[in-house]
Amino acid sequence: MLKNIEAIIFDMDGVLVDSEPLHEKTAKMTLREYNIEIPASEWEHFSGTTDWDMFTYIVKNFTDGNVSVEELVAHRNKTYLEVAPKKIEMVKGAYDFIRQIRQKGLKIALTTSSTKDIQQMVFNKFHLHRYFDAIITGDEIKHGKPHPEPYQKTVKKLGIAPKNCLVIEDSTNGIKSAKAAGSIAVGITTSFPKKTLQNAGADYVVDTFQELSDIWNNV
Repeated sequence: MLKNIEAIIFDMDGVLVDSEPLHEKTAKMTLREYNIEIPASEWEHFSGTTDWDMFTYIVKNFTDGNVSVEELVAHRNKTYLEVAPKKIEMVKGAYDFIRQIRQKGLKIALTTSSTKDIQQMVFNKFHLHRYFDAIITGDEIKHGKPHPEPYQKTVKKLGIAPKNCLVIEDSTNGIKSAKAAGSIAVGITTSFPKKTLQNAGADYVVDTFQELSDIWNNV
């Protein structure tokens, strides 16, 4: 299944950088600022989705319409960009894995639900720009994950058939998006347990990038 891979496509939050808890924290900070309360059980459904989709759902189901989605998105983005640069770190092994696959001559892309300004902040902090051939962010799509559009746009930008692209994701929404776009999907257990990622359709599930590297080297 991995022999014909020509490109690796990374999700960002929870895959390249350990940022999912901070995304949730700053979203909750925004909701508190606007006195919006939602059940704790709702949060697991937002992993991998865009801020626009998350706040659209929240405004529709947990407010009387007195606040706009645009306002909540702007506040959350501002809060995140103030807090994140000093807090986030790369997921262990991610940088070495990127260098490894670049040395093999594969193309590398990013498909993130985060906005362009957040993506650029992350890439500037960790000096990642030089490694990536294509980038699709959440503000470039109409339909967020689990819809296939994010990965469809990425493979089109790469000019490579979806079946020859390997996607690395940490969320169920991301796995479903990659599979619906026709790509091979690897789930990494930074945000969800192995069984959950398998049930979402992941072709492989790993706990670390070292484990993925070992699989890759044995192909």
